[in-house]
Amino acid sequence: MKFALQRQAERERIEMQLQANRERPNVTHNAGFGGARTNDVASVQKLLPFMHDTTELLAFFNGFERALEMHNVERVSWGKFLPSQLNTKTLKAFGG
Repeated sequence: MKFALQRQAERERIEMQLQANRERPNVTHNAGFGGARTNDVASVQKLLPFMHDTTELLAFFNGFERALEMHNVERVSWGKFLPSQLNTKTLKAFGG
């Protein structure tokens, strides 16, 4: 139940941010960062879920993928966002 509520809150936060991005007038696109707008890179980073010690792994990656897809970040660029969202234990495993 707790994880379902967390996922729902994350979805609502992402949807609100997407709505705010749609309402912004005439933002120029820059394909230099995997198709994402330059000024949206920081906002995408803020929207990504952070993995805590109690975070359900599948829920984390589902939210991570969804946020990046919603902001049109190409899959080849996803790895650039991942390390900063991981907890210490997971970051050690990710780094090898």
